Amino acid sequence: MKKTVALVLSIVFCLLMFCACGRKTDQDGNTLITSDWTYVSFTVNGTQTKADDIPFYMRIFTDKDDPKFKCDDEGNFTITILQKERTGTLTVSDDGTYVLTGQNGSSLYAKIEGNTLTVYDDQGKMEIVFETS
Repeated sequence: MKKTVALVLSIVFCLLMFCACGRKTDQDGNTLITSDWTYVSFTVNGTQTKADDIPFYMRIFTDKDDPKFKCDDEGNFTITILQKERTGTLTVSDDGTYVLTGQNGSSLYAKIEGNTLTVYDDQGKMEIVFETS
């Protein structure tokens, strides 16, 4: 009897653990900006480069150059482009997009759709796409 109860409790515990997994989303189903983001592609002056298109042997040597994005719960962000970190503060616009204001006063913009984060400039010359699982 004790083994049966222990087995049932173990199964229930395992099911509860799986229910807690998954990405955190807002009320619209979009991933939170504080998630862990992975670089997918970047576009500069209309030329797009996808991470999947870069051969594996090249990625070994160039992955440190991949764009990175982090944001904490207080609205502070860090975006790394070509190993140069840019930090600043993030504010949410009325339309749900974000304004990323750097310490030097320059701004980038961001939007989240589902599990995709797109960071872009106001002139349409640069766009970096990140995803989270």
